[in-house]
Amino acid sequence: MIKLFSSNKIIISILFIPILLCLAGIDYYQGTEIIQEVPQGSSLSSLILAPYYSLHILYQYIFSALLIFVQLIMLIVISNKHQLQKSTNLLVGLFFVIFLAFIPQPLVINGSLLANFFIIGSIDQVLDSYKKHKAFGNIINAGFFIGIGSLFNPVLILLFIWAYIGILQLRSFKLGERILLIIATFLPYYLLGTWMFFKGNLTSFFNSSFFEPFYITKLSTIPQKEIIGLIMILTAAIILLFNFRNYLIKRSMVVQRKISSLFFFFVFGLFLFLFEGFTSVNLIILLAIPMAVFSSILAQNANLKWAELITLLLVINILCLRVEFILAIFGLN
Repeated sequence: MIKLFSSNKIIISILFIPILLCLAGIDYYQGTEIIQEVPQGSSLSSLILAPYYSLHILYQYIFSALLIFVQLIMLIVISNKHQLQKSTNLLVGLFFVIFLAFIPQPLVINGSLLANFFIIGSIDQVLDSYKKHKAFGNIINAGFFIGIGSLFNPVLILLFIWAYIGILQLRSFKLGERILLIIATFLPYYLLGTWMFFKGNLTSFFNSSFFEPFYITKLSTIPQKEIIGLIMILTAAIILLFNFRNYLIKRSMVVQRKISSLFFFFVFGLFLFLFEGFTSVNLIILLAIPMAVFSSILAQNANLKWAELITLLLVINILCLRVEFILAIFGLN
């Protein structure tokens, strides 16, 4: 599998579609219950996802598979554009799918998956600002994308801190540019808040967008199946954290700085993961972005047989967590 997706042939990327449809098919065949609710405290998600949840469940799965496919292609393009990989390949997309598949709940569209579009775009803009004499466009876009993404998943507004420090790592960050980043980040809230004001819902909007999402979930309330998924994700995250130096070996200074910025994004995402009290879905979707990039780098650096073995074990683990009769054997269904 590693060898196959180490290719740079566009035709190989089509293989992601049957893989995603296979995962969706497993959930659909098992009749996995879909939570017909939009994410708590997200007015924009309520507006956009309401028609989606009214569709037949089969179409929900199909649209979700296509949306994830578009995101992994975006991630592959950005990874290759900024030379985060040592060679042009599709491995980032493979690991993105693997880490998303660890989510115990069905792979259907939710606010966090929609937010990923804008977070991936923000990562691209931050990395693209490297040593530019005038990077106003990149800085505004980076902040604006984070702002829009946080309208789908309010906790993501804290990624502003990552963008601020990430740009400091990559270039001389002038006072005017810092102000632009702040304005751009909160501009979506101003625009949506203005609309809510004229509708008479401004107070409830700010209560739901700024206060309700920041809660701590007790680990004891999480189902066993989800705890296993969390353990796997945290184990993989710890391994990736301790391999930071391996991402920088034999890389140019430009690429090293971009990788360092993305690594800080990863660390900050883990902080949010703990801050939200191990909420298993929303932030695993976010963490899948940097974890996919760093996993693909390790896969290229490692012995091919070991990389294939570890990837196979991850896939087997995913099947064990998602296939109903296997879950029943262990009493986790």
